[in-house]
Amino acid sequence: MRLELAGLIEHPGRSLPFDYTIDLSDLEINFQSPFTKPLEVHGEVRNTAGVLELWAEVDGEIEFDCSRCAEHTTAPYALDIETTLMRELANPDDFANVDVVLLDADLSFELDEVIRDAAILESDMLFLCREDCKGVCPTCGKNLNDGPCGCKPETDPRLAALQDLLDEMKREDNN
Repeated sequence: MRLELAGLIEHPGRSLPFDYTIDLSDLEINFQSPFTKPLEVHGEVRNTAGVLELWAEVDGEIEFDCSRCAEHTTAPYALDIETTLMRELANPDDFANVDVVLLDADLSFELDEVIRDAAILESDMLFLCREDCKGVCPTCGKNLNDGPCGCKPETDPRLAALQDLLDEMKREDNN
């Protein structure tokens, strides 16, 4: 969605509301395409004393395979965006400009690009079905969220001598 701000920039105190859906189904994050349904976007651009501020809320749901247990999951998705819109930067190399969006020469900008960039930057490195996901057993592949698998824990080869000593002590105690 392209927002034209020529009429807004000259009038402090005014705002330009927007409400639409965005399709991010082509966006790949962490080798997955979590946005299978369009997302709802609503917000506004406000002229506060000559400074243009963008506020937006993005809501919907995401679908993904859990990074630990591979369980297919659907979860709510919410993203809040607040940024400043400017015609030009006084110092383009200043890191303080990270949250600034530059307007085109005709005082417009592409809102979809801002939302797409925010979705990428705000995404987690891992998609988890739940925070305490236990993953899968590396030996048999059972989903450990469903309960223990019964596999004997592997002994670290560096500690094998200690395990042998413990086993010997148990045998002596049993005799």
